[in-house]
Amino acid sequence: MVSIYGITISSAILVSVLLAERLAKKSKKDPETVWSGALWIVVFGLAGARIYHVLDYFSYYYVNPSNILRIWNGGLG
Repeated sequence: MVSIYGITISSAILVSVLLAERLAKKSKKDPETVWSGALWIVVFGLAGARIYHVLDYFSYYYVNPSNILRIWNGGLG
């Protein structure tokens, strides 16, 4: 099931990368750098949001460490 939250976040990421690509072209930079950088930014952003969430609810995850990687249950900061 696709949620409106996921669609909103995905759309915001896409619009941001497209805008960054346009700005890169305007300043005569390689737009491919924007796309390769965006991949890493999204990956590390998701990881950072999950780490923040786990630390925020540390007492729960201390007792239930097997749930730390279950991002489909929510908890991305």
